[in-house]
Amino acid sequence: MSSQPKKTPSEAAAEARRKARLAAGEAVEALRQVFLNPDAPAPARATAATTVVRIAGLFEKDENGDRKQPHEMSAEELQTAIDRLKREASGDIDEEGENGLFD
Repeated sequence: MSSQPKKTPSEAAAEARRKARLAAGEAVEALRQVFLNPDAPAPARATAATTVVRIAGLFEKDENGDRKQPHEMSAEELQTAIDRLKREASGDIDEEGENGLFD
């Protein structure tokens, strides 16, 4: 048995996100190796490249499916985005606006 106290679902999700963030650099490097490998199958290279572009935030979305850039936002939209980023930074929600591990 583990001597560590049992975590709440929210704590467990936050811990999983923290561990995923720590491994993200290695994951991106693995994707990079795939899309730069001329011997890798074309679909694998395309998928790896698309994933890296998405991670970089180049395919972000707004309420209509395309996320606005800050210079395109109203004051209210900027405040909403700032509040969401603060919640993400505190671990209360993930980047998709969810607070569960598999939401």
